[in-house]
Amino acid sequence: KMAESSSSCCICSKSSKYKCPGCERSTCSLSCVKNHKENFSCAGKRDPTKYIALNAFTDADLISDYRFLEEANRLADKSFRDNRSHVAARSEER
Repeated sequence: KMAESSSSCCICSKSSKYKCPGCERSTCSLSCVKNHKENFSCAGKRDPTKYIALNAFTDADLISDYRFLEEANRLADKSFRDNRSHVAARSEER
């Protein structure tokens, strides 16, 4: 994600070009992105449960939230089907 031009890189202090979606630190290059992930133990991924004020909420945040909910629904459905098939297999054994 592109950062504001007024911020500086958290690794080398040059003018930054990018902003990490995970920790919101600014970086200027791929090597600085890699260094920031290592130095700050950052995964570089946005926390889907982090609060975003309504006036700062964008279309990209809406899409991200929708994908998060779809993934949660998929995992719940898979768990339900796995449990149901496990119960059916146990009843056939008896």
